[in-house]
Amino acid sequence: MKRALIAAAVVAGVSGLLTTPDLITQIFTAGVSFAAILGILFVCLRFIPMERWSLAKQRTFTWLVAGAIGVFFVLMPSAIRLLSR
Repeated sequence: MKRALIAAAVVAGVSGLLTTPDLITQIFTAGVSFAAILGILFVCLRFIPMERWSLAKQRTFTWLVAGAIGVFFVLMPSAIRLLSR
């Protein structure tokens, strides 16, 4: 659980910084991505039997899921612009 919080906080902060240069948008994106990352990681922890995995595999899975969601939030505005043309 602690690893999920740390991964979510780090990736949310980075995804907030990599969005538009507007401070309010960065803070909003970081907050929303933090909530989304935590929610998805908690669902994964609930339904995937990760306690049987090795510690390295648990960390890798947690950071990969958090990173993928962070990338989604960073690239989402660009994707919306491309799809709305």
